[in-house]
Amino acid sequence: MALCAESFIDLGAIGCYHIHESSMNFADALLYCQSLNADLATPSSLDPLRQYLLDNGKTGEYWVGLVRPSGWIDGRRDDPSEWDEGEPNDSGACARLRDSSDFKAADHGCLNSYKVICEQEV
Repeated sequence: MALCAESFIDLGAIGCYHIHESSMNFADALLYCQSLNADLATPSSLDPLRQYLLDNGKTGEYWVGLVRPSGWIDGRRDDPSEWDEGEPNDSGACARLRDSSDFKAADHGCLNSYKVICEQEV
């Protein structure tokens, strides 16, 4: 069990996450997470995070630390299974999880405003 900071949720093996329900663009989302001594979410597996969002009735779209074409901001390459069907479709350089696809990733323009998922290193 991880020792998560206040306002962060322990999701077991994948770490500690903060779900911010206010919308902002990708650059502001990065800064917001950094203000919490965290970063945009880069889960080792999207499945536990997706399941948490579904189980807790979360709706909307959430920025995570996934960018095109390089992959996750922690340096890992992205996996095709993390993307929604037909994605990425080159509609933007930044990725968000969207409820309409059970929180699979979809690319979109970085200036769009979405909710934010931050990850705390433990």
